[in-house]
Amino acid sequence: MNNQHIMLYIGTDNRHEQFAADGNWIVFHAPTMRDALAQTIFSHPDVIVIDAGSDMLLAEDSFYHLRTIQHPPILLLSNMPNRWDTRRFKNPVSVLPEDSAHAEIANALVAMLEGKVATPA
Repeated sequence: MNNQHIMLYIGTDNRHEQFAADGNWIVFHAPTMRDALAQTIFSHPDVIVIDAGSDMLLAEDSFYHLRTIQHPPILLLSNMPNRWDTRRFKNPVSVLPEDSAHAEIANALVAMLEGKVATPA
């Protein structure tokens, strides 16, 4: 039995590759908003990471379109936590700084999967 969780990483940089290399995640990368919506619908990720630091427009478009569909917990990487209206989402949405360490992001994702809310350190 495979214990890997499925992650959808929305962003234009290669940060997602580190999660894939860990071996703990099956990672789908979405470099466009349409890819993000399609991957959410068809890949059934356990968690979504939106990297606003790599492309703010992509992050905003994806974030606001995701609220129109059923989605898993979302972790936003953003230095502007008050910019995001997280109250309209049915599932948890947490925000960590864009420059968060890989381990901090991984711990936040695990906490979200366990039903806990991720908060900045």
